[in-house]
Amino acid sequence: MPEQKNQHYVPEFYLRNFSIDKKNLNIYVINNKQFTSGPKNHQCSKSYFYSKDTILETLLSQLESREASAINKLIREKTLSKLNYYDDYIRFFRYSHNTSY
Repeated sequence: MPEQKNQHYVPEFYLRNFSIDKKNLNIYVINNKQFTSGPKNHQCSKSYFYSKDTILETLLSQLESREASAINKLIREKTLSKLNYYDDYIRFFRYSHNTSY
């Protein structure tokens, strides 16, 4: 598969937090009303969702990796008080309250 063909509209780092093993997700299939599990890298994504020109996907990945550090720290520490105000706190709230960069 070409690099960055599988483009996620829900960031993969976010999906990872809903997985027990960090690789697979429990999935409810609406069509047959059954639960199953599958790899997170194939969920909430489409081939070239944003564009075949992967520049946008590259830029989004860079932004997401910066935001992911704050979210991962919050999950790890389980408190807002451990977040660094400028590096973590602002990023976390900007990411969680704003759908545009």
